[in-house]
Amino acid sequence: MFNRIGLFGLLFLYQSLAWSDLRLRVVDAGGQPVQHAVVSLAADLFTPIHAEQAGLKAVESSLIMDQVDKQFSPHVLVVKAGQHVVFPNSDQVRHHVYSFSKPNDFEIKLYSGNQAEPVRFKHPGIVVLGCNIHDQMVGYLYITDSDIAKVSDAQGLVVFDGQVNAKQQELEVTLWHSRLSSSKLERVKQTLGQQKTSDGIWQIQLDLLPEVTKSSRKFKPRFQ
Repeated sequence: MFNRIGLFGLLFLYQSLAWSDLRLRVVDAGGQPVQHAVVSLAADLFTPIHAEQAGLKAVESSLIMDQVDKQFSPHVLVVKAGQHVVFPNSDQVRHHVYSFSKPNDFEIKLYSGNQAEPVRFKHPGIVVLGCNIHDQMVGYLYITDSDIAKVSDAQGLVVFDGQVNAKQQELEVTLWHSRLSSSKLERVKQTLGQQKTSDGIWQIQLDLLPEVTKSSRKFKPRFQ
């Protein structure tokens, strides 16, 4: 009986260690949480409990980038290469959505409601979204190939549920944020190292450019 109980205990311990979530917090140089940062792991370094939880829905399914109160919602959307994105317009005004980001550039001319056809994004990379009518509307698609990527919340927190296939302190992550570079395309790599807080969360610092608010157009009219 003792051996059986001991065996179950060891199995439970092994499972709890193998299948434990990986929790990370992204902060800026001042230690403040960074929202809308994308943290990604190489697929061979992490096995998610569910692919959908890892932000990797099937290519056949479509994701939604809505437009609410003259803003893209969500601000950053993770998309698997080859997946379709639907751009509904939930505002009472029409929008004209487009991107110059090669090779994923596209255009949806002035429309309202659910008139727009889904757009397929085949190539990994960053897609910067704009509206040709409303200058303040800027959003981002993070197109990933095989990496597992998630977006940080308002507390800068990112949680990966599953099995880490390496020592956590040796884990290398790729990070992106729209204020990492003026081009909005730059990504950086970091090893977690010893940056773990007392509550079991790995802390990652990003040096971001100052936030700039412009009254002029971020996107010059291109599509007429």
